[in-house]
Amino acid sequence: MKDIRDKVFVVTANMDGERPVVKIEKKEVPVDKLLDEMKQVISSTGRKEMVLDADKDVPWGVVTAILDAAKGNGVHEIIKN
Repeated sequence: MKDIRDKVFVVTANMDGERPVVKIEKKEVPVDKLLDEMKQVISSTGRKEMVLDADKDVPWGVVTAILDAAKGNGVHEIIKN
C-alpha cells in the first residue's frame, strides 16, 4: 500500500504581515501562478491529492484561488488541515 506522502502534495498559506504567502511543497508561489505551478508538481510527481494548510487570517480570496487551481488541475481530493 502506498504511503500517503506518495499520493499528496502540500499547499500552505499564511500571512507575512499584510502579505499572503502561498507555498506548494515548500516553494513560494505567487497567487497568479498557482495553476501552472500546481500543474508542474502534479505532472512531475503524479500526486493528485492535496493537503491544504491555510491560516485562518489568510484572505478568503487567496484560499479560493488555491481551491480553483486545484480544481482546474483535476485534483481528486482536498484535505484541509
